[in-house]
Amino acid sequence: MTPIFASRLRPDAIRLAALRCASLLFATCLAGIALAEDLPEIIARVDNQIVTTADVESYTRLLTPEPDETKEALRGRARDLLLANLMAQAQLMRGPERPADDLLLKLQEAQRRVVLEYYVTTNTSPYTPTAAEIAEFVRRNPQMFSGRAIYRYVEIILQDLSPDQSRALQDELATMPHAPLATAQVTALMGRMRDARVPFQALSVIRNSEQLPMAFAALLDQLWAGTTRFTTTHTATDQRLVFLLDRVSDPVNATDIQDQIVQGLIRQNATEQRSKIIRTLAQTALDGSSVAPPVNDAASLASETPLRSEPPRRLMALTTLMSALTVATIGLAFGWRHRGRIKVMDEEFGEVLIQNQGIRLVLSSSMIALPSLCFVVFATSVAQVLGWHGIAILSIPGALAGAVIPPLVRRIVGRTFVLMAPLLVALVLAGQIVITATSL
Repeated sequence: MTPIFASRLRPDAIRLAALRCASLLFATCLAGIALAEDLPEIIARVDNQIVTTADVESYTRLLTPEPDETKEALRGRARDLLLANLMAQAQLMRGPERPADDLLLKLQEAQRRVVLEYYVTTNTSPYTPTAAEIAEFVRRNPQMFSGRAIYRYVEIILQDLSPDQSRALQDELATMPHAPLATAQVTALMGRMRDARVPFQALSVIRNSEQLPMAFAALLDQLWAGTTRFTTTHTATDQRLVFLLDRVSDPVNATDIQDQIVQGLIRQNATEQRSKIIRTLAQTALDGSSVAPPVNDAASLASETPLRSEPPRRLMALTTLMSALTVATIGLAFGWRHRGRIKVMDEEFGEVLIQNQGIRLVLSSSMIALPSLCFVVFATSVAQVLGWHGIAILSIPGALAGAVIPPLVRRIVGRTFVLMAPLLVALVLAGQIVITATSL
């Protein structure tokens, strides 16, 4: 071994270069995870379906917010409904007593919502209110009986106001009198809002107190008792101006409508049971409970794709690492084919093996194809969790790191690169096979 060749293989130089390579790979994996922070997070696995935060957001847009419902409450309700839908479908379709054929047709047409409503109905217990419960209901809801009233108000719905529009609106509200309002005053205000190009929708509403949420009815009573007859309320999706025009007392004797009270309590109990069932189903899905397979349906279960249980962050790091290794092997293969013309062995057979163009082409192609195939198999196996868009994002830093490895290897091993490159590719390929096998 020549002195210059020996200097290239000094142990301290090799250790330093290896440490740099490992640090670079680790940093790139972390960078890949950071780039993929916007990937949807998995919150539950129900049967063979994965539910992510993106699914919950999509389902949230399909719901109508309640008057006093916040964005967090709306999102939580959407999550519970979505998970409960999936859990109800799984338990009904895999339970020992399958639904009737006509019901299955309805399930196929209406899908999740019909399944959930059917599940809730079959799991709701009959209920009949007692006299004590009726009396307690009357005591707790004076707005429906002795304190019942009819309200007439205008509701103006505002959405996505610019700073200039907000200032114009505040200027117009400042001109409103702190006194009882007339319809003409509110109509004039809406005309000025149109002139100021403030976008809005107006609703003229007449409701009695039993038709309104208790908190909103109390707010209207507070406006009627005060000097200012308008206020601002917020829902999960918009801002609303409420202008109270009139309030008329309309008390009702509870004894005269006892039958309606009984029916109302039955409906209220059914609603409470429904909410409890939905929360229970959703919590079961969040806790990771699986549905027991049917006794005589093993063949269909065998054909289903098994769920993967790797944490998403681990898959992100492995995807970046696999990309780096694949690009590194491609670089090593191209470098090996180019350096193969160099004479590095004294034996005649070894020299002919490396100098032969056909053999170099076959070996270099194999060094490129096999690691690339492993990466494709791995990416296909994790695409259900990360998505192809996420895999592409994670592969970018890995590819950049992998492109740096071949020059470092050539610098470390020097003239033995032609011999070391195939060995390194074989080691990388073995590592890729292990990673791919564990991800399937």
